[in-house]
Amino acid sequence: MQETTNGHLPFWRRIEPFSAFVVFCCVAWTLPVFFGAWGPRYPGLTRAGAVVKALLWEGEYWRLVSATFLHADWVHLSLNGISLYLVGSALVRGIGARFLFGVLILSAMGGHAASLALTDPGDLATPRMGISGAVFGVLGAFLGAEWWLRRGDPKYLKSPIVRVVLFFLGLNVALGLFFPQIDQWAHIGGLIAGLIYALLYFWKRGRYPVRAGVLTALLAGLPLAYLCAPVLSPTFHLYMAAIADQKNDKEAAVAAYSSVIGLEPDHARARIRLAVLENDPTHLDHIEDPFGDVRTRAAYVAAIRTLLVSRAITDSEEAGALLLQVQRLRGGQAWMVQLWRTLASGLVEAGELRKAEAALENALAIQDDPHAANQLIGVLIQRLKSDRINDDARHRLAVRIAQLGRIAVGVIEDKNLVRTAEDREPHVQRFVELVRILTDELNSLRADPSRRDDLHSLAGAIADFYRKFGMMLEGGAIESIPPHARAPSAFYLAVRFRLLSIGEGAERPDDLVPLLKGAINLARELENTRLAEDMEQFGRESGLLSD
Repeated sequence: MQETTNGHLPFWRRIEPFSAFVVFCCVAWTLPVFFGAWGPRYPGLTRAGAVVKALLWEGEYWRLVSATFLHADWVHLSLNGISLYLVGSALVRGIGARFLFGVLILSAMGGHAASLALTDPGDLATPRMGISGAVFGVLGAFLGAEWWLRRGDPKYLKSPIVRVVLFFLGLNVALGLFFPQIDQWAHIGGLIAGLIYALLYFWKRGRYPVRAGVLTALLAGLPLAYLCAPVLSPTFHLYMAAIADQKNDKEAAVAAYSSVIGLEPDHARARIRLAVLENDPTHLDHIEDPFGDVRTRAAYVAAIRTLLVSRAITDSEEAGALLLQVQRLRGGQAWMVQLWRTLASGLVEAGELRKAEAALENALAIQDDPHAANQLIGVLIQRLKSDRINDDARHRLAVRIAQLGRIAVGVIEDKNLVRTAEDREPHVQRFVELVRILTDELNSLRADPSRRDDLHSLAGAIADFYRKFGMMLEGGAIESIPPHARAPSAFYLAVRFRLLSIGEGAERPDDLVPLLKGAINLARELENTRLAEDMEQFGRESGLLSD
């Protein structure tokens, strides 16, 4: 053996090769991450092979090996590398490299198992990495070997090795109190695995090292194998169901959600998804409180909406009964309006206009929603154009359309739809067309003297609609949009129809005069002189304005 002049081995001969090789693997695997080879640091750690519970569940078991050599930063790598070399070298010199090899493998398995089992079960995305579980396994092996070799010795705890190991363990616990990112469960799992392996190894004076390794592997490996696919965990099946949903694998998703319900029959979100996937609303009957939290409520409402779209055509009565049941449970929330509107859309496609009308009336009973009113106007106009309704039904429909018009014009105030004058114009044109339809109905009543009362009631409803239409066009709620040229005309028509609705000789409402004057002033502001003059002449002829 070659020696130096002072009698010592050269430095390169004093290096313990196996421990140095393991440290080299850690450095070689981690350095590319530090230099950006895998992209930004934390996504890069995941791509480089950190253990992520969700990815492990998807079958990426190789991460159990790669994560052992991977480290998060320079401090993490330095501490683990130095610690592993020091304690590993001592173990190799005292017992042997094969013993260290077994300790490292089994304690790494034990560390992964403890970390996956005992950390937050809902944490599926946090990357876990580092060889510290194996380092603690070496410390556990020291304790086990020392206890077996000194068994019965009351001075066991006074052994220098035991004292150093216990000091190191205490120091790590203290550091864990100040640095919560330290995975203490991985350390504990590795420590226990190393301790058990050492005790089994020295049982029968080390004559059965293979048996010791097999037994320890079973103790650490079986829990680890289960944790890679925890079939008794609802969280695992929920995640696998979400993956199946992303892949549009309906069969796999149904199987996964069914497994969740088998383990947890009251799981609301699993039943909601099964109801959608199987197009079966009976799953919703088993949910005790679908509105217990925001996420469950959102999923429940979305599921009902999906069921309505798919079932409204074939079984509208069942869909309507479902909505009434939900409405009784929670009262008049705004999202109920959306559900009734969704049901109505399906009914219109099926040609069931009366049922669609009833659904939209239920929506408007909750709140005066302009979008629901617009939708109902469309349904009623379709019915109005039918030749199969009598005069009384046509009159009721026309009056209801005019009443709904007052609500429907509120879409002009919807800032999500109307931001500029160009956005508003299509809605204005739609209401102008509605006015034409109502005017046609009114003219047909004028031709029949026996229906004077119907004429007055429809004229009154149209007058209220015109007045609200004019107010919307005037731009009161949307200051960035200038007044519309149709606004003074709408106010003018409101006055005329109000006069028509009260009949001759009846007392005139006090608000007609200021309404007409306001319309005249607005017409002049918009430089519509012709309309202003026409309104002034009408005012004098009707007696609303004096000369």
